[in-house]
Amino acid sequence: LGIPAEPLFRSPLNLASYPNAETVIYDRYGRKIATLSNKEEWDGTYGGEALPTGDYWFILRLNEPDDNRTFKGHFTLYR
Repeated sequence: LGIPAEPLFRSPLNLASYPNAETVIYDRYGRKIATLSNKEEWDGTYGGEALPTGDYWFILRLNEPDDNRTFKGHFTLYR
């Protein structure tokens, strides 16, 4: 199997009203894996290498002057 052609992680689609939104992805050790702007996608790699199956966490910050909410969650990356 290889890395699928589709991105493995996408920021939520309903962020059109939040152009400054940022998503940061972390591994289970707290290492920052990726920082994504509002419309970026993540392919499941770090430093050009495919990451293993496992749990990853994210923090989504809206970063707007009138709405600076932060959302946290996790997902499982399957290979």
